Amino acid sequence: MTTLFSLIVILAVGYLIVKRYNPQTTLFLGGMLLMVASVFFGTGLPLAESASSGSVALDIFTFVKQTMSKTVAGLGLIIMAVGGFAHYMDHIGASRALVNIAIKPLGYFNSPYLVMALGYIIGQLLNIFIPSASGLGLLLMVTLYPILVRLGVSKMSATAVIATAACLDLGPASGNANLAARTADMPVTEYFISYQLPVALATMVTIAVLHLFVQRWFDKRESSSEDTDINVKESEVNPPSWYALLPVIPLALLLLFSPMAIDTVKIDVVTAMLVSIAVAMLCEASAAHLKRCLAIFWFTLTAWVASLRALLPWLLRVKPSHTA
Repeated sequence: MTTLFSLIVILAVGYLIVKRYNPQTTLFLGGMLLMVASVFFGTGLPLAESASSGSVALDIFTFVKQTMSKTVAGLGLIIMAVGGFAHYMDHIGASRALVNIAIKPLGYFNSPYLVMALGYIIGQLLNIFIPSASGLGLLLMVTLYPILVRLGVSKMSATAVIATAACLDLGPASGNANLAARTADMPVTEYFISYQLPVALATMVTIAVLHLFVQRWFDKRESSSEDTDINVKESEVNPPSWYALLPVIPLALLLLFSPMAIDTVKIDVVTAMLVSIAVAMLCEASAAHLKRCLAIFWFTLTAWVASLRALLPWLLRVKPSHTA
């Protein structure tokens, strides 16, 4: 009976999401229903007896409070730090410098769909250092997109490749990677190198090959005349080329101070992000931009708050507990 009820709730949640009901609220209510069902069918309690408030009804809401508290204090802080760092790198132009250097070699190839496939792989690798999917997408639109269109790839195929550039959510800066590593009770660097990266490499090659054939097939199928107009505003920031090193610092620190290199020093994702922001601020200050550097630091703090605001609906997705 419990399994049947759970399937009904899952199907109902999926149906409501497809019908464009608010997904966060729908998932939250689905989780609450499953917790109530676990109590009603006698398969579990929201909290252990030692942590119970004495009322099963109150325990359900206490469990929600405890789950949100743990998530905000742990994974929530990581997502805030990563979001602030990504905004900072975009604001000073460091992300743009990294993308410009990575995309430049593609200009030497003349095969449009080969360049498109390689562009996807480069974009996916850049996502390790630029965790903001929207930021990376915009940067690729002003760098990779013109190259592909100039070589003869259709506008829709070019944007399709760019839209999938961050689909794997790779790297120690990824919130999903941190959640998976915490669930598996292992360092995020070990999870990334030993488990995520081998699967990701095979997946990247597969997606790149599929893009090569699928986008070429669609381009041949569609009419040669396209009326789709895509405009992307160029950034006014013109950073020096060596700024491309700044987005790489967090990953370098996490890999350097890990069991795979120097295991006597430990560093977590939030600390790596803070150190990287400090290094970037020193670089900005040394470049005679002290006033701008302080202003951008305030921008970074506001970006953290914005990341928290975006995170709050996600925190409401509560899974039922089966603690006896």
